Amino acid sequence: MDETDGARRWPVLGRVALFIVSCAVVLAATSPLASAVLPEWRELVTGAMASGRAFALTAQFVRWEGLRLSDVGAGIEGRSAVRLGVGFLGGLFLVAV
Repeated sequence: MDETDGARRWPVLGRVALFIVSCAVVLAATSPLASAVLPEWRELVTGAMASGRAFALTAQFVRWEGLRLSDVGAGIEGRSAVRLGVGFLGGLFLVAV
């Protein structure tokens, strides 16, 4: 391994850690906002709001890296609806298990 590889690794790991912590902060900040809705809908509202904010964070971090959303698989394209459906069914399966 070259020294330049090691020197580049730490800033990348720092940005990854910052993204993970930011997503946790978004979820923690979103949860109290959902307390204003009916109890039956709190989880759905929390999930929807946190997902939207997490996508915004993803867009921000992708732009920071000088990439496009399509470069990381988050861009909207022709097969996006199919991927959304498969991901949704996979999530339902995980919850059921």
